[in-house]
Amino acid sequence: KNLGNLCLRSGDIEGAQEYYHRAFRLQPESESLLVNLGTLEIQRGDFKLAIQRFQTALTVQPTCAKAHVGIAMCHRELGDTELAWGNVEQALDIDSSLGTALQLCVAWAMSDGREAAAVERLQAHLQKNPTDDQSTYFLAALFYRAGKLQDAWFETQKLFWINPTHAGLPQLMSDLGAGRAA
Repeated sequence: KNLGNLCLRSGDIEGAQEYYHRAFRLQPESESLLVNLGTLEIQRGDFKLAIQRFQTALTVQPTCAKAHVGIAMCHRELGDTELAWGNVEQALDIDSSLGTALQLCVAWAMSDGREAAAVERLQAHLQKNPTDDQSTYFLAALFYRAGKLQDAWFETQKLFWINPTHAGLPQLMSDLGAGRAA
């Protein structure tokens, strides 16, 4: 499985498939292998087969948050934003700190006008992980975008204390300075 992961990261889809199938023959009930096979199908662009792989992973392990994320990405690619959102929400219900699910939630919220949903999920995550600089940055940016400048400024100050060298911090501070002056 690990060799398959290495192959997939380096862009060798055929090599990844070969190693995943070898591992799958040894452990056909492994939800993590099924998730990897689903990810492989996403790389190939076969979203329907990827969904089948992820759904099989959920049959093996109903609380597999990564399988829900995979299904969400596939449905988004297939144009079904409601199913995509539903699966991202389900993934975050299972694991409120799953990085990929949080990133998708923020990105989709900004493009779909669902910022409040992302704010709620980020706040839940930051309750458990208060030093997550990237999530703090996203939360500050979402507050700024919503015109909640005081909340945005508070989160920006937190970000400064957590990671004063965060790449997005200077722009966020500049935007907030301009917003306060307006």
